[in-house]
Amino acid sequence: MASGAPPGQRLADQLTPPPPENHLVDLIAAGGHHTCARLVEGSVWCWGRNDHGQLGWGAPTLNMPTRTLPTLVRGLTGVEELSLGQQHACARSKDGTVRCWGSNENGQLGDGTAEDRYEPVQVKGVVDAIALGAGSTATCAVLTGGSVICWGGLPGQNAVPPAAPVAQSRTAMPVSGLSDIVAVTVGRAHACALGSDGKVSCWGDNAAGQLGDGSVESQAKPVAVKKLAGVARVDAGTTSTCALLRDARVRCWGRLAEQEFGPVPKPLPGGSSVAEIAGSCARGTEGAVSCRRGDGIEVVEEGGAARIAAGEGHACLLTGEGEVRCWGSNASGQLGDGSKLVRTLPTALRW
Repeated sequence: MASGAPPGQRLADQLTPPPPENHLVDLIAAGGHHTCARLVEGSVWCWGRNDHGQLGWGAPTLNMPTRTLPTLVRGLTGVEELSLGQQHACARSKDGTVRCWGSNENGQLGDGTAEDRYEPVQVKGVVDAIALGAGSTATCAVLTGGSVICWGGLPGQNAVPPAAPVAQSRTAMPVSGLSDIVAVTVGRAHACALGSDGKVSCWGDNAAGQLGDGSVESQAKPVAVKKLAGVARVDAGTTSTCALLRDARVRCWGRLAEQEFGPVPKPLPGGSSVAEIAGSCARGTEGAVSCRRGDGIEVVEEGGAARIAAGEGHACLLTGEGEVRCWGSNASGQLGDGSKLVRTLPTALRW
């Protein structure tokens, strides 16, 4: 760091331990304006916006609202899964516990308070989580046995009519009407759960038809997505939901990247031979990555991607060799390349 950098920035660099010499990545996740990665050796590193402590590195007094390079998240071990919300992040460990950090205004950290946390804190009462999903103001987890719990500004709390809202909770609460669930995903104000039978149920805001039940009426309790079966993965976005089918095709409902799909699942143009979906991007079975731009599709990587992750205005891919490349908005340093420049093509994470 140049000597002309702000004192807070220089001190932050001094307090941030250097990454391991072998900094190969095997897991990535993207949030609103921040990104995190787990290294092969097990540590978790984050970069981007940090105004609520969502990078998890502690030291709130340094007043460092952004970090353009990876920073170690303190106090995490045995991380199996990462899920990032708009201004918070959560990690699920091998022992079934969940730890979260960052913004906690709506109780989305699940520690029983509404105080922002600059280091990971354990979610109260959660000891057997097998899957995790973080959204704008809420977090949900699937437990052993297939039930679902959520905490924070729960999807559905702003549902209409007024009789439908689900109360905000600072600790985990069960979601009724769900069983045999294997995955959960949370968007801005709605959530969806994937059952072991390949069917999907959603609840929360439905103004754009993102619940997929054929209506635009919000629901406080899960409703079945119509005309959809054989789902392998599901991804809830801002006002949309997409499902990756077991036959590698994609179905979407709601509003995605300025395209109206409506309140029932419809085929995603170009959505065939897909291995993974994230936001408005998809990874093909051969490792190519494409993203929707308005009514069109842009190929951003010809091949070699093993995983993808998408935030509010940026996305990242992980290669099979453990390298991370990001593109899109970068005003908060969420691309991790040491700058705040917008990148239209995948740019290597800088260590």
